[in-house]
Amino acid sequence: MNLRLRTLVPQKVVTTNIAQGIPAGGRFHPLPGGEGRGEGERKSNQFTLHKQDEEAPVRLESRQSHCQPGETPSNIVPVNFRDKIISRENLPAWRAALRARGKKLVVTNGCFDILHLGHVRYLESSRRLGDALIVGINTDASVHRLKGPGRPLQSELDRAQILASLSCVDAVVLFDEDTPKALIQALRPDVLTKGADYKTKRAVVGWDLVRKWGGRVELVPLVEGRSTTGLVRRAQE
Repeated sequence: MNLRLRTLVPQKVVTTNIAQGIPAGGRFHPLPGGEGRGEGERKSNQFTLHKQDEEAPVRLESRQSHCQPGETPSNIVPVNFRDKIISRENLPAWRAALRARGKKLVVTNGCFDILHLGHVRYLESSRRLGDALIVGINTDASVHRLKGPGRPLQSELDRAQILASLSCVDAVVLFDEDTPKALIQALRPDVLTKGADYKTKRAVVGWDLVRKWGGRVELVPLVEGRSTTGLVRRAQE
């Protein structure tokens, strides 16, 4: 890879979709979404390629639009996943926008201390039950109270960003309580999911609330032998 820095003087502009690949002799240099454009400006799901001479790199300028809750981009579009982390203060507006568009919301929650295959399949299965999936993540203080000394292994912001990077996750929100009951009350999901390690749906925190407003609880099958506790135990052996 040629790492020399050169002055970029565009000679030709080509608009393309990222799925079309890299033009012959060109190299992509992604730019952060919205760089130099002002925060919050909407962009189309295309990329503008500024092609220089043979040795100069091709500059890829992202003009991406951020999806609304429950939307899937029609093209392969890079997303600033950190935008998917919602504050508790902004949660009502986010939920209202989803409801106004008639989208079905799925909610799940957990610590997600070390993301593993079991987590990914669980989240994918949960997402298929509705139009948007929001994941409630226990804060560091909450995990410490629930799991004990030495936990969490990763900070709440790291865990939130890792989950937000998954395409099956539409939004992430942190909660500091020992249970997600207040969060469930605020979100009023159409579907609440937990792992099938719960023996009955009535054992799931918030099942009574969800049933009250006409939603449902679903127990999602887990991948056998995959758990954060198991990974920690093997790492310590």
